[in-house]
Amino acid sequence: MGAELRKNKDTLVVTGTGVIAFGAWNVLKTVMLLVSNRELFEASFEEEQKELGMTLVWIILGGFMLVAFGFNLYVGLAARSEGMGKKKRKYRVLACLMLITHFMTAVFSVMGIFVEDEIDDEILVSTLIDVLGFFMLLDLVIAAFKVRRRMKEEEAMAAERKAG
Repeated sequence: MGAELRKNKDTLVVTGTGVIAFGAWNVLKTVMLLVSNRELFEASFEEEQKELGMTLVWIILGGFMLVAFGFNLYVGLAARSEGMGKKKRKYRVLACLMLITHFMTAVFSVMGIFVEDEIDDEILVSTLIDVLGFFMLLDLVIAAFKVRRRMKEEEAMAAERKAG
């Protein structure tokens, strides 16, 4: 196994772990936003419907967060598995789709800095984490395709040696 392939497999293990961690961060960030803006959400419901409305908001957001975290968990575990030379799964297309959404999140976070009148540490840290999450996923996608291409090349060379 060549040094480049080994490096890219190591990258898959590290970035796969990072994708899982950033998925957990997104869940935490969503919960923090909902808790800190609770009054805003409650104001959108009439007095007698606030409790039911907020329960529904939590259930719906919880469902979305579980699905989003599930995607991160699947891609992260699949990348780690491939990086360790274990089971190969089809995760590259989902990782590319996630890359698009992470890109949009990072762009909107950066744009939010320029729109805010007062920038606090929370906004800067959140933006930094969103941008780093995008680059980590980008690194994962690049390494995943390089590993796949190199593995196919090695399989073809092994088949030629066997035939010849």
